[in-house]
Amino acid sequence: MAKDYRPAFEKGRGVVRLFDYGPDCLLVFTAVLLELLDDRVTPVDHALYFSSYIPHSVEPLSRVELEFPLSRPPAGRKSIFALPGQ
Repeated sequence: MAKDYRPAFEKGRGVVRLFDYGPDCLLVFTAVLLELLDDRVTPVDHALYFSSYIPHSVEPLSRVELEFPLSRPPAGRKSIFALPGQ
């Protein structure tokens, strides 16, 4: 499952994508989780290249995209010292 607010946010809508990887779902989940952790932590050791060990033939068996209305703007950062128009 993946949530996305952009570029659909301009329309006040978001998108949820559901993927079915069948027997490879744990492998794909682990690779995505390790990639997220690698992006959000301070590197102390060598980077994890787990996704490079996954065969390129691993494709989702099915995909579903569902749009949903946003009840509020998505979370994000906004500088309070930004110049007007930025």
